[in-house]
Amino acid sequence: MEEYLSPSPPAPLTSIDERLSAAANLGLRGLNISPCPTCYNLSLAVFKDMDLPETGFLDCFDGTYAGWSYDNGFNLLRLNYKHLRGSEFLGCHFCKFLVGVIHTFNPNPLPIDYMICLELEDEGLIQVGLDPLTFDSDSVECRLDIYRPEHLELGQYEPGYGHIPARRDLKPPDSEESFDFLKSCLKTCIETHDLCRQTPSSPPRRLLHIGSPGDSWVNLYEPPADFREPYVALSYCWGGDVRLKTLRENIHCLMQGFRLAQLPAAVKDAAYLTRKLGVKYLWVDALCIVQDSKADWEEQSAKMCSIYERSYLTILASTAGSAGVSFLSHSFRPSEYRFRVDNGSNAVLVARTVCRNGSHYGIDNTAPPDPIITRGWTLQELVLATRTISYSTEELQWQCKSVRDCECKVIRFGMNGVYDYQAPILWAGKSQLEVFDMWDQIVQTYTQRQLSHPEDKLPALSGVCQLIHKLYGWRYVAGLWEEALIYHLLWSRSSEDPVLPPQYRAPSFSWTSVDCAVGCFSLYPVDEKTVLQEARLIDFTILLAGADPYGQVMPGSSLTMAGKLIQDMELIGPRRDLTYDIPSLGKHGHFTADVGLETFYFKDSSGLLQRSVRRSAGDSDKGLESGSTVALFMLVRIEYKAMGEERKFLVLGVSPSDHRAYERLGVVTIQEGDGEKDPSKIPDQNIIII
Repeated sequence: MEEYLSPSPPAPLTSIDERLSAAANLGLRGLNISPCPTCYNLSLAVFKDMDLPETGFLDCFDGTYAGWSYDNGFNLLRLNYKHLRGSEFLGCHFCKFLVGVIHTFNPNPLPIDYMICLELEDEGLIQVGLDPLTFDSDSVECRLDIYRPEHLELGQYEPGYGHIPARRDLKPPDSEESFDFLKSCLKTCIETHDLCRQTPSSPPRRLLHIGSPGDSWVNLYEPPADFREPYVALSYCWGGDVRLKTLRENIHCLMQGFRLAQLPAAVKDAAYLTRKLGVKYLWVDALCIVQDSKADWEEQSAKMCSIYERSYLTILASTAGSAGVSFLSHSFRPSEYRFRVDNGSNAVLVARTVCRNGSHYGIDNTAPPDPIITRGWTLQELVLATRTISYSTEELQWQCKSVRDCECKVIRFGMNGVYDYQAPILWAGKSQLEVFDMWDQIVQTYTQRQLSHPEDKLPALSGVCQLIHKLYGWRYVAGLWEEALIYHLLWSRSSEDPVLPPQYRAPSFSWTSVDCAVGCFSLYPVDEKTVLQEARLIDFTILLAGADPYGQVMPGSSLTMAGKLIQDMELIGPRRDLTYDIPSLGKHGHFTADVGLETFYFKDSSGLLQRSVRRSAGDSDKGLESGSTVALFMLVRIEYKAMGEERKFLVLGVSPSDHRAYERLGVVTIQEGDGEKDPSKIPDQNIIII
């Protein structure tokens, strides 16, 4: 349900005859046709000039229309389908176009709660239904983009259609029109974007030499250190085992050469585009990393940052669910309705369903996502690359360090401003707070993706970590950053059915220690609250499992912290969704555990039998015994300007592997006045979390 600003009382109504007379006398914006008082020529600017009062709200009690205008620039006009039918017969081409749109995209007869939504560039939305005063965003069944084809020039007799945005028709991904879009974006970026300038640097260890168009053979190539020729990188979904990959047993054969036809379909498509761009080298992980060599894999994984950052272009095979699927032969494009104005002119109006994938995904989640945005490894490839072209389901989409663009040219506009569902672009010069926020966005996006090998949880993001360290010099702590450690420790589970890996992957304080989507603590909005740290980091130890300083870690990794610890807090539960209660904290004393919890027994340093609470493995049939207790470690105190104060604590249990240390179980928030103990009166002490 959309939430609107409280409307002011409507302005006095004028008769339809008065509004027709006013429309006939309006010479708005140089149009030589009169604005229609029913559809306003599909112009929100015309609506505002004709009828919208300064109050920013207007409705007509006969159900003809309703309109809103907001301070953030967003405008909304709702039209009655029945009145469009009447105006159509009076000769309004725009009303006739809208009636055709309704007949094309909606069922017959039209349900009372049915509504289409037309998106207008830079202005807002026009919605059409049977009752403009009652329908809401939940009843929107179809979102459409309205435009005129940019290849059709408006003649001297059609200036009245110039306010409709000119856009390109969407052609198949292997068309010359789509390739022209790629070349145009690439040319603009290379010639004008200072942020995207690349300095010469050492090449990747291996590249695929693909030669020139017409060559039927390719070969694996190890460039010398002074190699400076451009190369293109490919980001794609493996989708299981790749039929051709580099192994220790075949690397010499691949370097001697093999047929282009042996490449998987997605790689073959990338080779075709690379050649067409005039580039002779392609980087593909399956071929440029020796897949059965742990040493080579770790070495090249640690260089992902430079490999994608320094590539001339990164191609995203977004629609290919596996390496064996072609992304150039993908033919789906949005449905459309084309209307030629029947007044002897060349004016053409088009309504097409909005693109809902790639950078637009999240506006309408009923569409299945591009396969590439469901995979964990591909996120950092998008974030790291200097330039990317995504072959998405409905169109090509461009992203570089300076701009984002797409073939449909539609900016999603919502009630609170422009929507943006893409991964953040990292570059130097950002404030510390901005980088914290970008990292949180990356973590939240990344944890919703899947990995074929769960042990890749840390390595699949190591390139992004390399970049942040290079740009800002921050110290990495197994998925967290020392410079924001207190805040990063406040991550919480945001999805159901979390999984505790059967083998150790990361210390319990890291979100990488569990498999689930997570949410991060935000310092925003900074003008509404003050966040005070109540704990401090004394030291940390991260034991690396390999050569990559941002890769896999081993048991023994830990934090040593100082702060206020409240012990022996009884725990009961779980309720639904693994929610547990701490009764002594009052009605707000409940929290969502990272995973299921269970009671376990151990002997303390004196040999006495004790019990505590730990994370429960997925196959465990144990639960929480009555009287089990946990400890609370205070991390932050938040003072809100418009409300009271709250405190956030880590919920800890004694570690089963080291009884002198603790392990994380979750995070609990306590409101001001809740709880039997006042944390401010508890002295600080040092604890270890593993």
